[in-house]
Amino acid sequence: MTIKKCRELPIRVRKLMALKRRLLPNHSKIPAIDSEISRRMAGYNGEKSLDYYLNQWPFPESEYLVFNDLRLPHKDSYFQIDTLILFSCFYLILEVKNMNGMLEFDPAFQQLIQTNLKNNQEIKDYYPCPITQVQNQQVKFEAWLSKNKIPLVTGECQVVITNNKSFIRAISNPKLVGNYVIRNTVLTHRMDALIMRNKKKLWTPKDHRKITSTLLKQNEPVKYNPIEQFDILPEEIQKGVFCPQCEGMKVEKRRARWECSQCNFISLDAYLTSLEDYYLLFKSTITISELQEFFQLNYLSTARNILQSLQLEHFGNTSQRQYILPFFD
Repeated sequence: MTIKKCRELPIRVRKLMALKRRLLPNHSKIPAIDSEISRRMAGYNGEKSLDYYLNQWPFPESEYLVFNDLRLPHKDSYFQIDTLILFSCFYLILEVKNMNGMLEFDPAFQQLIQTNLKNNQEIKDYYPCPITQVQNQQVKFEAWLSKNKIPLVTGECQVVITNNKSFIRAISNPKLVGNYVIRNTVLTHRMDALIMRNKKKLWTPKDHRKITSTLLKQNEPVKYNPIEQFDILPEEIQKGVFCPQCEGMKVEKRRARWECSQCNFISLDAYLTSLEDYYLLFKSTITISELQEFFQLNYLSTARNILQSLQLEHFGNTSQRQYILPFFD
């Protein structure tokens, strides 16, 4: 397959991990942050499982394009697509769910009921129906195509269940559920069937190039601030250079290397994780004085040497020059 937008670790997860690194281990919000990370990682791992089956698919790679994790404009808001696959005859939108337990689809009332056993008791959770979700994504994507003057082709959509420990059941309209809901193990078989019923080629290679450039240009990552979500005070965020071995903040610059005074770990680039933390938690630019404060460096010249050695793009005058941190995107 030709992947035009790779599946990457979600920015929300990266920001949550950065926040967790910067809090004391006994902080009261750590359990909630761990729970959020676990939930987000479950979704990410479910989506990644699709890549395995697509890689095994014998269909010619040159004949379809794959885009993962899209967030596109629609009117005054945005809509998200887990995976979009473009063929010359049609496009396919995949809504991925990594959920365990009993999954009861009830399209008549636009809901999904998840049932799990906890302490020998049935616990039910209610969610919007994924079938309705993916159908809405298709409607919005067609509007997006029209707005960008891209020829319309047939659209298809599927809900893919990636957790093999789940049990799928239709409460209402079983035919609709059967048409839209599949497991990841049969994804390529369903795609074969969709190809058989969509044979008229409408999109040319030129159309694909235009769609690709427009999708990548208009894709807008979600803006998310975990510090605000978990109501963390500025003074609760630890400063210093993070040690990947003991997970403390006792790494110090000593000549050409970084040494942890707590566990004696030695590295040439241990500071990069802390610079990424700053990018994820605060902003995409940094000044020399901001780096000195965040890294807890004794000398301003040390901070200056670090930023200059990275050869970053910058703007502004010497005293308040802003260095751009694009390599963490």
